[in-house]
Amino acid sequence: MKKNKCIIDGTKIMKKRKELNLTTQDLSQLTGIRKNQIEKIEDGTTKNPYMRTLIPITRTLHIPVEDIAIFHQS
Repeated sequence: MKKNKCIIDGTKIMKKRKELNLTTQDLSQLTGIRKNQIEKIEDGTTKNPYMRTLIPITRTLHIPVEDIAIFHQS
């Protein structure tokens, strides 16, 4: 049986952050997520972050996780 997996499109997070005129430092302060973690998600180094990391970011940016997730089968 194949499982669905998803990766996060960090460019969508970056685009929304910039639309809101926030720096990665601003987002870090608002979410409690380290700045370097946010940068790694945005640049694609981290493609599958823990939900405990992702949820504060998406809530702060007002974007549903479904809008930044790319699902595929393995």
